[in-house]
Amino acid sequence: MPDAQISPLTPAAGDLRDFPHTPVYRARLFASEFHAQTTDAEWRAGVTLWMKSWDQVPAGSLPTDEIALCRLAELGRDIKTWRKVKPGALRGWILCDDGRMYHPTVAEGVNKALESKLSQRSKTAKARIAALQKLLDAATEQDKKDSLTAEIEKVKQSLKLVQSQTTKEAPVDPPKPPVSQSVTDPVAESKEKEKEKEKEKEKEKEKGFDITEAKASGDKSPPDLELSASDLWKSAVELLTGQGMTDASARTFIGGLRKKFTNDVADAVIQAAVVERPAEARAWLTKACELRASQTHKSQRTASLHSGLADKDPSKGIQDDGSFTL
Repeated sequence: MPDAQISPLTPAAGDLRDFPHTPVYRARLFASEFHAQTTDAEWRAGVTLWMKSWDQVPAGSLPTDEIALCRLAELGRDIKTWRKVKPGALRGWILCDDGRMYHPTVAEGVNKALESKLSQRSKTAKARIAALQKLLDAATEQDKKDSLTAEIEKVKQSLKLVQSQTTKEAPVDPPKPPVSQSVTDPVAESKEKEKEKEKEKEKEKEKGFDITEAKASGDKSPPDLELSASDLWKSAVELLTGQGMTDASARTFIGGLRKKFTNDVADAVIQAAVVERPAEARAWLTKACELRASQTHKSQRTASLHSGLADKDPSKGIQDDGSFTL
């Protein structure tokens, strides 16, 4: 590792500890010199450090302390073994002027993940501001107006913070190493084409996606958030994970709601939750879905009982003298 003459390759405040996955591009990994030249122990320690670096702050970095690195490599207190595998395990890592180590291709993946995370937060904040503004425009009581105005300002400040992180703190893209030296490279061209096809399919699905404008209770309508199906799902996951649920549990829970109560009911309630931001989101979503499903069932039953009445002739079977025809 050279002297520290290079600026950090990821933002100082970059935090991906809540990010659900770490990409590993297998073709690049198995074609790399790292894979070809390291021992089994070096390979295992090196891959472990790549994974663990995503949970560091800044994300994608490693400390230089040997004891810390030994533990991060899952070697416990075995410093002797760590010193043996260190050269191979730290292949490609460089020391930067903040005193931490960065790997160019790991940093590239981290920066993309951070950009995606901040972009989603920005979308959610903008949608919530628009939703709250519609509620403010419709409010008649001054207390309600004051409360909504304060909430809008709070979300705007949060949005400014997100935007400042995307514009001021984003580092210059690190140089891309040759294919033979990289292990976490951008997706290959064929993979990109597959992603584009998936995006097109998602867009087609979204064309027919209609968010019912109704709150969970069914008595008032929340404003249209103008979120796609995928963005609505991500917003709900973000709400639940922000209250302690894991990403996997949140996704399973939301999928369960849509399966049990139908997509229309669950999506309408999720939209309301994104606006209301209930403190106990899981319990709120479950109860709201139950209420809305019950009301939907009653409405459908009433409509079924009354169906066809408009087409019937009430005078049919009555004679001119008022008697009935049997």
